[in-house]
Amino acid sequence: MCIAKTAFNAIFRPSKHSFTPKTPFAEKVMGPNFKHLYDTSSAASRLVKTWDKEIIPVNTFDSLTLEGWFYTAGENARDTAILVHGYNSSPMGDMSAIMQFYLRRGINVLLTNNRGGKTSVGNNITFGLYERLDTALWVDKLNERFPDGSIILHGISLGGATVCLMSELDLKNVKCVVSDCAYTSIRAEFAHSSKLTMGFTPKATLERVYKLFAKEFGNTVDDFTSLKAVQHAKYPILFIHGKEDRFIPVRMAHELYNACSSDKRLFLVDGAGHGASYANAPKEYESAVMDFVNANK
Repeated sequence: MCIAKTAFNAIFRPSKHSFTPKTPFAEKVMGPNFKHLYDTSSAASRLVKTWDKEIIPVNTFDSLTLEGWFYTAGENARDTAILVHGYNSSPMGDMSAIMQFYLRRGINVLLTNNRGGKTSVGNNITFGLYERLDTALWVDKLNERFPDGSIILHGISLGGATVCLMSELDLKNVKCVVSDCAYTSIRAEFAHSSKLTMGFTPKATLERVYKLFAKEFGNTVDDFTSLKAVQHAKYPILFIHGKEDRFIPVRMAHELYNACSSDKRLFLVDGAGHGASYANAPKEYESAVMDFVNANK
């Protein structure tokens, strides 16, 4: 159990150290051109940090106060994209480049600071179990401000899985979902990523980790999966994935797309590693997203 507890803490209570191109095995995990993604995101982040933002806090069911960072697209803008970052990351790290095309198109942006993230509070990351509920609180906040506005949910990696989980919820004024490089389930992703990084899947240890998860968070990892959620999706979903993603393989995008019960589209990017679809093909990515959003507003 000691090994399982160590693994549990490493996964669900990770350190907030930055993942950079110098991190051992970075390209093995993230796929080709990770340095290009890192440099692109860093440059975008430096720019966005100079912009004015409004902090929109939400209070979670377990007494955390999470900050949403709101950027207006103009005095008359009523539609908003909620952008949900990935695992052990930050809104600036994952979304500072993508957010810019929404603003150019007259759509407000709300960046979520997810629990346990680098620029947020909380010690636990629950892989969508609690994050979907947290993000729904920001949906409520936007509806208070813009009762006649449309809301787009756009997430990347764990954020992509989170918005897939949200697709089965009743959420006022949500018009569509954009899921970028999401995994199908915790079990499937942990089996894949452990084999990728260690060369094998420690099945017995992972089963103990899953038991610890259920004890800690009150749900099993099988109670909530992206794959199950999209089978009951209430909103159209655009699935995006890099074809060279090593961390979350592109086959998971196909599985999610095939399982999705709502209107759906699939956009795959040649040569893109994990989370790198926009960095690799910005014009094509923006076009795919905005064509989808405009068709569903």
